[in-house]
Amino acid sequence: MKNPSVRRYSNNSCVKLARTSAFVMLVGQMAACTTTTVATPPTNEHRPATEKMENQTTEKNSAGQNSTSGSSIPFVTQFEGALAKRDCAAIRSLESQLIAPPESYANSVILATAWCAHQKSPEDSVALAKFVSAADKAIKLEAPLFSPAFIEQLKGESYSAAGDNNSARASFGKSISVSALQFMSFVSGPALKNDLQSLEPMLTGAQSSLLKEIRTSLTDSSTQSVALNKMDELLSQLPPGGARDRLLASRLRLFSALELTFASQLSTLEETRMKGNTAALEEETSKIRKLFPGRPHQMRIDSITGTATSNKTAAVDPSTAAPGNQCNTLTPTAVLNSNERYDLSSDKALQLAKMALNEGKPGDAVDILDGLSEANKSEKTRGLRREASEAHVKDMRRKASEIYKKVAIIGDPQGKLDTLSQCKQILESILSRYPDTDSYTRRNIQKFLNSVSDNISELKKGQVK
Repeated sequence: MKNPSVRRYSNNSCVKLARTSAFVMLVGQMAACTTTTVATPPTNEHRPATEKMENQTTEKNSAGQNSTSGSSIPFVTQFEGALAKRDCAAIRSLESQLIAPPESYANSVILATAWCAHQKSPEDSVALAKFVSAADKAIKLEAPLFSPAFIEQLKGESYSAAGDNNSARASFGKSISVSALQFMSFVSGPALKNDLQSLEPMLTGAQSSLLKEIRTSLTDSSTQSVALNKMDELLSQLPPGGARDRLLASRLRLFSALELTFASQLSTLEETRMKGNTAALEEETSKIRKLFPGRPHQMRIDSITGTATSNKTAAVDPSTAAPGNQCNTLTPTAVLNSNERYDLSSDKALQLAKMALNEGKPGDAVDILDGLSEANKSEKTRGLRREASEAHVKDMRRKASEIYKKVAIIGDPQGKLDTLSQCKQILESILSRYPDTDSYTRRNIQKFLNSVSDNISELKKGQVK
């Protein structure tokens, strides 16, 4: 395939998208890999603390093949960490540890190294040629998580001399967004759910509860990044072996999906900033900050928006302001609508959650306490979270019952159906958001939900007048 000229490629303002696509493709390739053999025990330098494992030894078996004791997945975790940090030196170091990996993974590493070299010297024709060659191999593999349309668009953008073709750049940006949606469909679809469900027989009671929380977090786009943290928590409780390896593979898939979505939204954010539309920039920044609360993501958002949006603080309610006490200058609602919620101390969160409860907003109290980092959670915050969740469940059940009672006085069949659907949505929300609700309450809610579902089915069949 013909390579574009160095000058035309480098001058193309789409170069940032091309780099993003290379990283995104690499992450997608990684999602297809579940096992990798390493030559030396992995170090902990580029790995989250929750995923550190005992060092593993590599031995030669009787057939002369490489085998490992325990799991070899930590290499994948390190590689993921190096990618997230854009740490090219770490990527090159990890590359030397590979021994006959699966083809898709080997090409991913080659692509990462070539991408790093091209990023460092975009005018270097040799670096560009290597990058194009590596991308070509990755494209031919057609990672299963990428749509054919996205692969074709990447191919066209990487190898055609598009120059300053604005329509080509716009089409490329759109293809990233489409693929992001397809990735998120994968996360909320049956594949990942089935992967996680297959783990349940291997887990103990407490671990099963944590797994349910993970699955619940995946049902809402605003909490999918929380699922990663919960996966880390569960991984720290699992010994090396089958269940841990499966969960790591699922985590890798989720990480891939979230990173692609994040890359897509960053591209949109940068375009908005370049257009100079301040109002739109603030709105988009607020949305992406809520979806990706982690520090690394927040810092990358800051690198695009600058101080104009990253230093905003929560709104102050004069009625609650008190000198010398910053916590009193914030209301629960203001905190939830700002980035402040992710930097609260344990004491601040407790005070704000209690305020929310006193205001009759137990759901807000739960959201505030759920926004705490694991390090800032305590027995007090967990206890108050239980109290708030119980109050919220009661409120939601009462609301569902009130809505259900209206069905009897509604004459229009479509009106009945809409009202029942609203009731059903609330009941399903209770079960998914609060999996730790006591079994007696859950059974009653499930019975109520079953009854509502039956009524909906009968209405749709025209059997209920």
